[in-house]
Amino acid sequence: TAKSPDRLKVTSDLMAVYPDKNYTEFTGHVEAIYQGRILRCARLKAFFSKEARQLDRIEAEQDVVLIDKEIESRCDRAVYYKDKDVIILRGSPRLRSGENVFRGEIITVNLTTRRLTIEGGVEADIVPESKKDN
Repeated sequence: TAKSPDRLKVTSDLMAVYPDKNYTEFTGHVEAIYQGRILRCARLKAFFSKEARQLDRIEAEQDVVLIDKEIESRCDRAVYYKDKDVIILRGSPRLRSGENVFRGEIITVNLTTRRLTIEGGVEADIVPESKKDN
């Protein structure tokens, strides 16, 4: 069988389904794989649209790690919005892209375009492209 690109694969210690609230909650050693991206955390809520039962958004909390190609980020809380393919990182977020490292109060990443926006207390350690070969 072919894998669906919208398939969400999750492993955890515990799962609870809340059909009246349209979400499923995973707790304890959570690892989620979605569209080749890996998300690890202590608690994850997957919200689904009422109509089509399609994934709408993912909320991750506690020791959040996101790995997506060359990007690796860590924070206390992350919210992924499927319709925009955007993830918002809060709680001491830190993002590494190649050798570049970014910090701030809120980091927003468009995972399609790779556009990065950092708000509040911005710290950027950027390695110029020409120096990476040395």
